Amino acid sequence: MNEKQAIRAVFVDLDGTLLQGVDTVTPRTVAAFDKLRASGVTPVVATGRLAYEADFAMRAIEADGYMIAMNGLAVYDDYRTGHLLYEAYMSDKAVSFILERLMREKVFFQAYAGNRAYCQEDRAGLICSCGMDEEHVRFFSGTQKTVADLRAYLSAHRLKVNKFFVSVGDVSQIPFLRVALNAIEGVVTLSSGEHYIEVIPEGADKRRAVRAVREAMGLAPEEIMVIGDSENDLGMFDEAVTRVAMGNACDALKAKANYIAPSNQKDGVAWALETLLLGEQPSRFSGRIEILRAEEIEASLEFSTRQYLAGDLRLPQHLNFLLDKNVEIGISDYDHYHWEQAHYHTITSEYCYLLSGETKYIDLSDGTEYHFSAGDFYILRQDTPYVQKCREGCRLLFAKVPGLNDKVTIRMAEPLQQWCADWEAAWSPEQQAQQDALQQEE
Repeated sequence: MNEKQAIRAVFVDLDGTLLQGVDTVTPRTVAAFDKLRASGVTPVVATGRLAYEADFAMRAIEADGYMIAMNGLAVYDDYRTGHLLYEAYMSDKAVSFILERLMREKVFFQAYAGNRAYCQEDRAGLICSCGMDEEHVRFFSGTQKTVADLRAYLSAHRLKVNKFFVSVGDVSQIPFLRVALNAIEGVVTLSSGEHYIEVIPEGADKRRAVRAVREAMGLAPEEIMVIGDSENDLGMFDEAVTRVAMGNACDALKAKANYIAPSNQKDGVAWALETLLLGEQPSRFSGRIEILRAEEIEASLEFSTRQYLAGDLRLPQHLNFLLDKNVEIGISDYDHYHWEQAHYHTITSEYCYLLSGETKYIDLSDGTEYHFSAGDFYILRQDTPYVQKCREGCRLLFAKVPGLNDKVTIRMAEPLQQWCADWEAAWSPEQQAQQDALQQEE
């Protein structure tokens, strides 16, 4: 890829992306941004941090014009002058409910308001047991303002809250706490790390911020690159055609990415700029063609109905598959009638080519029945609930992208089990209604 002429702005996250640790921008990264600016490409920082907490990084890469802070809650069109394009706040009612809920939990949290992070005194000590590493503990302790009563302080100083940052030592508590916080009207939660929850106003995130900056710059989605690592970067990935996830990124972000860079600890951002925009990296060709011979594949299928050809697999295989961390490819081969438990995939999409025989599917989201024969090609998109049955002699080539074990099974009502048990059985709206009713009970 050579996007040197097409890309005119690069939006880059900080923690886990641009930075090594909490405050290090490497010389290699600085040099890459120097060359990028010289070629006419504008760097834009898009971070969950407060603006002043990101100041050193913006100075390092000279990204001092447009800037996105607090996950898109404060967006500057000129950071040098402090002029805001817009700022988003949560309602006083939502702030009150959030404080009430968080005070019930033994968690560390901060309120972000007026370009400052505030922490209540009786919560400040929890920073050492909330899952942060020592470097982040020092950083957050040094930048926050501690007050005796957070609710009273915000009210007395008439501060409008942009977001809450929460850090939880026991990660098993996080799903339940996010559900409780998401139930508060006007706010949503995001995650920027294993132990972290960020509570922000609904509708205000990095996606809205990137779109606002992109449009202010007069750029199309094809003219920007976005680079990130966390769940809170998912929104900005929807605003760009060129999307780079770090090697240390969450699986959901990697699934949306065009390119996977090395980790932040291995100068992944510098690699992305050098390789994708500056054309400086040497060819990555391995000079090796790896092979699975037909006789090996056929021999493996004598003992199994499914054989993976490529992937990064954990289960034992009859055949030594080709290692690939980005995709799973395999063959399903049935010499007898077969059906599979209803399920869906949360991250992957599956591409299927029917080599021989016949198969039927039901899309359980709307009850549509599909019948495929040899030569048909189709895609099972992520979050599509379905069930499949295969006739004797069915052979299917499939590819899962990315290669992840993200299957979630679905309970099957009696009519669905009856449909699976008989190739000739048809599916009806009445049967779909019974299956829907079962799902609603859960």
